[in-house]
Amino acid sequence: MSLLTFKCSNCGHDVTKINSFKDIFTIKTGKKIVCKNCESEYKVEKLISKISYFYALLMSVLFPFVWLALTVLIDKVVNVYNLHLGIEVWLFAAILYICIEVIVALILPLKKYENEENLNGK
Repeated sequence: MSLLTFKCSNCGHDVTKINSFKDIFTIKTGKKIVCKNCESEYKVEKLISKISYFYALLMSVLFPFVWLALTVLIDKVVNVYNLHLGIEVWLFAAILYICIEVIVALILPLKKYENEENLNGK
């Protein structure tokens, strides 16, 4: 068992947490991870999912304003101290953000998801 996988509680098969780049950002908002062997479904707790969904919604609304404020602030700092910073700073910030998202996606605990169809015997 590594950081990228966990054991299925039904069959003991290794289940991969992150299958695509999109999974890094969607696993914390409630995306289901499916065991390929027995098709058991796993996802994060509802509270974590709701908090993460609210955070993602809030950031999607506030991001343009935050980005504009940071751009103006960084421009003023660069002009005052005669620093010559370019796209490298923005690239470093994006890489750091993605690394943080990967770490969060890997350490979040997943719980077996039981939907009503499975409970009623389909």
